[in-house]
Amino acid sequence: MLEEGLDWNWGVTVYPDDVGRFMDERCAALASGRPMKTEARVRAADGEYRWLLIRNVPVRDELGKIGTLLILSRQHRPDKVLVTVRDSGPGIDPQSLEKIFEAFSTTKPQGMGTGLTNGRSIVERHGGSLWAEPNQGPGATFQFTLLGTSRGAHAGTKGNCVCRG
Repeated sequence: MLEEGLDWNWGVTVYPDDVGRFMDERCAALASGRPMKTEARVRAADGEYRWLLIRNVPVRDELGKIGTLLILSRQHRPDKVLVTVRDSGPGIDPQSLEKIFEAFSTTKPQGMGTGLTNGRSIVERHGGSLWAEPNQGPGATFQFTLLGTSRGAHAGTKGNCVCRG
C-alpha cells in the first residue's frame, strides 16, 4: 500500500524538500510500530503550502499485523469530488456487496447494521453516491462522490492522504 501512496502525487501534496524525510519517518514508524510525529509543508486547497503537524499511530490487528487505510480524494467531474477509502481488513464477499448497505445487515458480531445504510443515505441527500468493491487481495474499497465547490477552486487539483494504523 505504501508504494501506491507514493504513486498518488505525494510530490505534489507534500512540499518537494519534505517528501524524503517525511517518507523515511513514516516507514520507520511503520517498521517499529511506534507512533510518528513530524511536520511537513502540505499543499492546501488554495495551492499554497502550509506547515502541518502529522501524527500517526500504527495499530496492530489481533494477529499483530499493522493495518492499512488509504484515503484519496480528487476532482471526479467538474461538479463532483470522488473520495476513495481502501483498507487491508478482512474484505467483503462479492455476493454481499449490495446487502451491506441494507438496514440492520451486519458482518460484525457486535454490529447494528446501520452505519453504511446511514452513510449512503447522507451521501445521497447531498447529491452523491456511495458504493463498495472487494480489493484484489485483502480488504475492501469504499468510494463516494459529492457535489464539488461552485467556485471551482479545486478543479484540477488532487488531495491525497495515505494512513496506516
